Amino acid sequence: MSIMDYNGGSVIAMKGKDCVAIASDLRLGNQALGISSNFQRIFPVTERIYMGLPGLGTDVTTLHERLRFRLNMYTIKEEREIEPETFAHLVSSTLYEHRFGPYFIEPVIAGMSKTPSGDLKPFIAAMDLIGCLNFAKDFVLAGTASDKLYGVAEGLWEPDMEPEDLFETISQTLMNAVDRDAFSGWGGIVHVILDTTVIILNWSRFPNVKKITSIICENLLQDVVENIVVWNNNPMPITFPDFDNTTCPEQRLRLVNSPENLYFQARYMACAQAQTAYCFIQDDDYLVFPEIIRAMARRAKEASLSSIHLQPADEMLSSHLRTISVEPNIHTTFAWLGYGTIITRTSAMEFLTLLNKLNMTVEEHQMADNYFTILRNEIPEKWLEPGIPLGGGLPFTVGTEGEERNNRHLRAAELLDSIMSSTEAHSDLPYVNFSPHTNDTIDSTVSRAPCHGMGRLCVFETSIKLLSDFGLDTSMSAATEILDLEKARYQKLRLTEKEHYLGFPPSNAVDGRYDTAFRSLENAKKDEWVLLDLTEMPSGYLEFVLVVGQDSGSILQHAAFETSRDGKNWEDHTPYLSCQNIDEDLVECRAAFGRKEIRYFRLRCLENVEKNWSVHEIYAVVAEGGDQ
Repeated sequence: MSIMDYNGGSVIAMKGKDCVAIASDLRLGNQALGISSNFQRIFPVTERIYMGLPGLGTDVTTLHERLRFRLNMYTIKEEREIEPETFAHLVSSTLYEHRFGPYFIEPVIAGMSKTPSGDLKPFIAAMDLIGCLNFAKDFVLAGTASDKLYGVAEGLWEPDMEPEDLFETISQTLMNAVDRDAFSGWGGIVHVILDTTVIILNWSRFPNVKKITSIICENLLQDVVENIVVWNNNPMPITFPDFDNTTCPEQRLRLVNSPENLYFQARYMACAQAQTAYCFIQDDDYLVFPEIIRAMARRAKEASLSSIHLQPADEMLSSHLRTISVEPNIHTTFAWLGYGTIITRTSAMEFLTLLNKLNMTVEEHQMADNYFTILRNEIPEKWLEPGIPLGGGLPFTVGTEGEERNNRHLRAAELLDSIMSSTEAHSDLPYVNFSPHTNDTIDSTVSRAPCHGMGRLCVFETSIKLLSDFGLDTSMSAATEILDLEKARYQKLRLTEKEHYLGFPPSNAVDGRYDTAFRSLENAKKDEWVLLDLTEMPSGYLEFVLVVGQDSGSILQHAAFETSRDGKNWEDHTPYLSCQNIDEDLVECRAAFGRKEIRYFRLRCLENVEKNWSVHEIYAVVAEGGDQ
């Protein structure tokens, strides 16, 4: 028997889409004799690096301590955190130094490495006992069950797996392989390095902060959120014992007691210091359902978006009215971040750099939210989401004083005008989008709303216009006229139209209630559509359900019911749609598909109909282990 097999044990690492996982069994043996069922072979190196050490048990402890010493020396000397590639070479050189009396260990390393642009990408590596490195695009492994792991991993691994799929794949690979190896097994442990950090600011609503933190930890730590940062702007310090009654493990929670109140600037500082590619930001007076955060994370990665903002209907209307285009190169708007926003870490870093380059005042740094969307010079993706208010006092940005402060700090538009008036002189500025823009109309974009309610993972989309063409011909010569533009458009907006916008938004179609509805402002028009994106292709028996008002029944008679796997290629399934009255006001339509690979459902109007859309609810049911 080889000394490498004496204590048994196996480790495997896999790459996913913007995530990486590493797993090992828990058995420690003396050949065929079991000694322990909880032996640690995987060790955290940094927040972005894990190391697996299969091999001789005594050498596992010795090598781990030696590498910990060398890592500390590197950190002291370099004054920065080590990168996965650098750490892999550090391990390799350490093993090669002992090549004439080697450690009987074959290390496996998994981490998220920084690219030159500041983004993060998955990294995996393995090496033999004298440090010969092996880099891979799919998976690496070592240990007594290597041959079995190779076979199972080759069959199960797929490129660009989401975190939950990666977790399932590496878990099944490990358990099925070690079941066929006498020297490995007795359970396993999996670490998935994820790509999202949640950032919550605390000032005066600490009970809300603990509630939000607990819900996120309970539902998202396995497949979306790597860690949570609670940035405390309050002079009263917070500590880990304050979170004892939450479900958050201490190693996934980071507490920052700020020496002074940094206001909104703290969000971007926390994100810039994060070890993940994305940051989810929210205030402490709103609760965002975990499924909505999960859907936002998937959408941001899939579409390579720099940000997605959640907004209630009144804030969305204000953002629409403030959207401004000044040809040839200004196309921007304003949107708050506190209702829930996912941004890239790179955006936060570039934004902070921009504020410094523009010599912003201390107060302007603190009011960073007022500058974030305008200075970006692009229209971000925004989702209608009413949210769940948690209370706790008047928000900082509302009221007479708040409105005056907000309007004062829309000086961001003045800065944007200055930058765009001489693009060559300012071409070195980060964050600002200098690309030319077409003169898009406000209501031409697709409207989106996440499914509201625990357990519903989907996004509702529609091409139906939410507002009439109110004053879009209002000529503006500079971004500084953004408030005048909002006022002019608001005056042209009919009271009934405003009430309709606020009373029947798209979010009503996916709020889990039949007594609310998304209603179109005008009659249904040819090629208008409503769509449900399940964010992934579910496994199980699939049924699509659409509940509409009786008046919309005539629209269904002149509509095509379509499905798609990718949102681009559509298949007509109109004959599958069967409808019946469920009361005098509502019609319920269902379509059962069995086990089919379908992600998108779309109802598209084939001709103009003299009736308004009235969608009370739209959802999918997945049986046999699926989710609704």
